[in-house]
Amino acid sequence: MAYSLENYAAHEHGNESSLATRFKNYALDNPKSISNMERLGNTYRSELYTMHDGMKYIVTHTELGRHALRDASDIMSLETSAWFTKFGGLNQRRQQALAEHFGIPSVFIGVQQNTDRTGNLKQHARNMLAIHAHVATRLGNDPQNMILNGISRGAMSADTAQAIAHEHDSRVIYNDALVPCMPNGVSIEKFLGSARTLIPNELSAVQSLRLPLSILKHYRNTFDKSPRGLFQQLKETPTLMAGQLGRSVRANPDKESFFGYQTVYEGDILSQGEKFVKLYENHPYTKVDLISAGGHSSCASSDAYYAWRDRMETISSILHEDPSRRLVGARALYELAVEKNTVFAKSN
Repeated sequence: MAYSLENYAAHEHGNESSLATRFKNYALDNPKSISNMERLGNTYRSELYTMHDGMKYIVTHTELGRHALRDASDIMSLETSAWFTKFGGLNQRRQQALAEHFGIPSVFIGVQQNTDRTGNLKQHARNMLAIHAHVATRLGNDPQNMILNGISRGAMSADTAQAIAHEHDSRVIYNDALVPCMPNGVSIEKFLGSARTLIPNELSAVQSLRLPLSILKHYRNTFDKSPRGLFQQLKETPTLMAGQLGRSVRANPDKESFFGYQTVYEGDILSQGEKFVKLYENHPYTKVDLISAGGHSSCASSDAYYAWRDRMETISSILHEDPSRRLVGARALYELAVEKNTVFAKSN
């Protein structure tokens, strides 16, 4: 369905001037086309977006065909890449699942492409929200309400975007963050000092994944192995260690406006899962699932993937049953989710 809720029918959108009222650094019109991919009637369109300040991003959005198991929603999922990854492999599989199984179009944003700039996590989260608004407007989808998804760096970006969305007249219906990292930051010295424990722990986690060979072949395309991509990813590393995620979440006093699910592992030295339990302990509608053992690589396991799909099945069904539920708020959405699927219950 096209975006037409009466509550926001009067909200002007559709051009740069209107988006500029919500975002100081908005996305410019006429992004440069990179590639198109067709799969089962859906189009995955990759483009180079330029922001008002010149920052550039490779953005892949989904245009849903009519064959979908459900009618296409006008609420889009917004996600940005995990560290050292691009649109491909696991990331592509998740966007395809959203389109093919849940009727949810998506926007997937890669690492910023400016070789002469280094951003910060909060700036990136703002740009994510601005790009979502631009893409949704172009496609006739809802430019204000969204679902957030993310893995690792992508989960950190999603958590930060959820915390600051209200500053830009954006509303996060639900946030699903898988292995977000270092909410309070860490020094380079401490990070390097943890490598002696991190490396063997992650090797053990990888061995326990037991992924089928067919999936492993596919997942190789998850990583950005190009020299430019590796340079851009390494350049952004200090921004992930600065503690912006935790500061942004703590700076938002409206803890009851957050609805989401955080998946972290006790054995994940990068995630520091116990710190996420502390960060969200007073958020009544955000569950932090601290799973015993595991590691950062556990985010690629079949268990993690199908658990995410189970949660997305619940969230998408809630919104497909009654699209006006996007407006009911975190508490009502949380209660609906728990009624359908007890995995969301914070007491579990």
